[in-house]
Amino acid sequence: MTEKYGYDLAHRANLDYSQLMLECDKLRILSQVREIPIDEAYRQAIAEKLIYTTPQDVIFDFVDAFCKRQAKRAFELWAELQELGSNPLGALTLLYNNFKAMLLVSGGGGNLAQRTGLTPWQVKNAQEKGNNYSVGELVEALRTLQGLEQGIKTGRIEAAMSIDYALISIL
Repeated sequence: MTEKYGYDLAHRANLDYSQLMLECDKLRILSQVREIPIDEAYRQAIAEKLIYTTPQDVIFDFVDAFCKRQAKRAFELWAELQELGSNPLGALTLLYNNFKAMLLVSGGGGNLAQRTGLTPWQVKNAQEKGNNYSVGELVEALRTLQGLEQGIKTGRIEAAMSIDYALISIL
């Protein structure tokens, strides 16, 4: 296995030795059964979701898919997060923060990091994601997310349904 894939696999296993050994065995068997090189087995295992992904990675993949308007992927990842018992309020907070950053950088211009208070890395990510929404859509999404959070906290909205509503109304 190449160093790049080995490094990626180690981090997907959360640097847990026993988890890493289980994933390596899985890849070795997949490589033998399909008669393909181990690197190809790794690529296929990732594509087919045969490699365990820690829940922290899934939530960020979900937020990225949501912000990039990848509806099918966002719905699939949300279903996976629900199976893992993810907190909807935490997901709403992450979505709100990402949409807020996308709105802050939507005007463009120079020195965005200094003007917005975001780090250069956050500015770069927000610009990449923000290309998928108009300013009006970003404002409306923020209102929707804020309303959902307020509804959960006041008991008017069931937390379990909030992300589903956000997915349908924003995407």
